[in-house]
Amino acid sequence: MLVLLVLVPYTGPARGDPTLSPCSYAGSDGIAEHADCVEQYGKGLLRIRSPHLGRLTFDENSMASVFNGEHGWMYVNKKGEVVVAGVSAIDNGPETFQDGFVRFERNRKCGYAVLKGPGTIAPQFDGCENFKNGIARVCTGCRSEPVGPGSEYHEMRGGTWFCIDRKGKKVACAP
Repeated sequence: MLVLLVLVPYTGPARGDPTLSPCSYAGSDGIAEHADCVEQYGKGLLRIRSPHLGRLTFDENSMASVFNGEHGWMYVNKKGEVVVAGVSAIDNGPETFQDGFVRFERNRKCGYAVLKGPGTIAPQFDGCENFKNGIARVCTGCRSEPVGPGSEYHEMRGGTWFCIDRKGKKVACAP
């Protein structure tokens, strides 16, 4: 008896494209969640699907903020490409670029992404403060703790604090 096997590649669940996921962004009706918004392509690259681009609000740097449950807050350019994911949150929204950098997190470590050009500082610190005049305070071994009993606000405590420059090199902290 001859048995013919036909191999059909598995492409994921029958419902929807497995590379698509929802996102939330501000529009004329406030912040709302939108299905099939974030698309993963290539080797882990993310982009916002074109039907959503016209609804995004872009800032003076031509960036829009989008939230996704898996990747957190993200900054997106006008082509829909996610420029940086995992942006640190502040006051229920994404951190803004300060001195050309924005803080972001990967695997419980923080680092800095730049707005333009090369210069991302890989996530390697346990705590990161914003850049100011080309210098940022960072720490290793510190931990996030509530500022008071039951407080939703946290601060970084303990560890070893030091300063870095725009290239991520250790420098003297400004007084």
